[in-house]
Amino acid sequence: MGRAATLNGNGRAVLPPPVLEPMRRYRQPPPPSRSTGRLIGKVFGWIILALLVVASGLAGGLYLYGHESLSAVGPHSAPVKKALGNLTSVSAPSEPATALVIGYDAR
Repeated sequence: MGRAATLNGNGRAVLPPPVLEPMRRYRQPPPPSRSTGRLIGKVFGWIILALLVVASGLAGGLYLYGHESLSAVGPHSAPVKKALGNLTSVSAPSEPATALVIGYDAR
């Protein structure tokens, strides 16, 4: 009797039903064959992915460089920021204006 056997009421084990067909052995299917075209496609795919990563890194670096350069040149103190408002307003062409002309004359 084993642990899996159940009793049928008279103390004897009930046998399992007989096997209807012989045992089957299941095997892993063979891997697909590697073709040259598929290998070349994978290589070019990885190359394109690497180029995209490098290009996006360069684009991000250029953006940060430009942003930092512009913020370094921009106004930082309060009086300069206040004067910036006066510089952006341009008078009409019919109104008088003052201009400072600086140069070097080598006649």
